Amino acid sequence: MELSLLNLAIDSKLSSNDLLSLKVSDVSSNFLVFNRVQYVQKKTGNDVQFEITVSLQSSSTFLLKSFKNKGEYLGDTTIVETPKPAISGFFKFW
Repeated sequence: MELSLLNLAIDSKLSSNDLLSLKVSDVSSNFLVFNRVQYVQKKTGNDVQFEITVSLQSSSTFLLKSFKNKGEYLGDTTIVETPKPAISGFFKFW
């Protein structure tokens, strides 16, 4: 999921604030990802158009299926924590 957001950030060249405020409905319709997106930047108010590459479209469909409705923000992905490795006995005494 995070890789799709990273690729979207690279393709769109949006600021992090604008990227995280994108909604599912801004980049897709019926969970089909648009080829081209037009977005108004919050800070400057400028219209920005960017294309979503084919490889990003295919990886983004997986990301979009995890959202329940179109009004959700793309930045609301839940990050699952990975278990931390156990400390071996050698390092406990240092």
